[in-house]
Amino acid sequence: MSQDRIQSGPAATRLKGIVQYALLLFCVAYIIRFFWNNQESLNTLLSLDLWALGMLAVLSVISLFLQSFRQRIILHKINAMHIPYMHWFRIFILGTFLNRVFSQFGNIYRGIRLKKEYGISYTHYISIYVSFSWLDTTLNFLIALAVVGLLDRSLQIGSVRAVWLLLLLAIAVAVVPLLLHGLASFLRTRIPYFSWLQTRLGEVLRVTVAGASDPLYLAKVALTGLLSFALTLSVFYVSFKALGMEVPWPVLALFCVIMKLSNQIVLTPGNLGVRELAYGILGELAGVGMAQALLVSLITRIMNTSVIIFMGIAFGGLGLLFHRDQYQKSAF
Repeated sequence: MSQDRIQSGPAATRLKGIVQYALLLFCVAYIIRFFWNNQESLNTLLSLDLWALGMLAVLSVISLFLQSFRQRIILHKINAMHIPYMHWFRIFILGTFLNRVFSQFGNIYRGIRLKKEYGISYTHYISIYVSFSWLDTTLNFLIALAVVGLLDRSLQIGSVRAVWLLLLLAIAVAVVPLLLHGLASFLRTRIPYFSWLQTRLGEVLRVTVAGASDPLYLAKVALTGLLSFALTLSVFYVSFKALGMEVPWPVLALFCVIMKLSNQIVLTPGNLGVRELAYGILGELAGVGMAQALLVSLITRIMNTSVIIFMGIAFGGLGLLFHRDQYQKSAF
């Protein structure tokens, strides 16, 4: 039985990889075909001015500083230790850079550094990371809900009211981990996998509850979450403005939600193609236009990736790539 499990692991990994790359090829092929049939829309890229590109680069750098600061808040709260900001920022940037090259490699690198230098176990780090993602995604949806509810409650995505869709998403994100934990607790004696899942989810919930019991901690997370959302809104505003479009703020808030979801639910390497199509579909349903939304996705991806690669190389990321085996082996 154990031998079957050992053999099924690599097989499942290969199957997952095949499905991911098949989906990637489908999405990329669809986007290429779309622009082949709408070649005039690509001409707008030639009219982008340096001011817009410079603004996007600056916003990307600020966003990275803010993201690392938010994760440091959580690390400090859970582990009650002070990690120098610039030291953590370097670890954060290198992890983000490595994730762009090899999926999940950057998360392994961060976990190993935290374990070696601050005694934080990799399992505990993952629990912190998942807890942060859970809180951050829920907060993101609630902010988007407030923006749409206050500025344009009648906004529709196709035939669905955006405000109701956001409300359902926010509730789903908030309660799904709780429901999964309850289900895993019920099935843990029947199916071994659910015993492992119940333990992992229990740790995530424990970490989250420990943070939620501190009003000052929650205030810091909420305030930096608002700043992060405002930065993302600004990125989309500048991107659409560079294409000569004035997109309403409530619609931009929906693009922020798509970006957050694409960061949490990864279907292809870097969600390449999937994120672009999601933007395109939202743009079409919201009246922005699929071509413009696809272009914005390409612009933001290229600018953000360029900034991450530049900063990652500046912090010594190439050396880590050449010696990545030692980190991959240390994770086990």
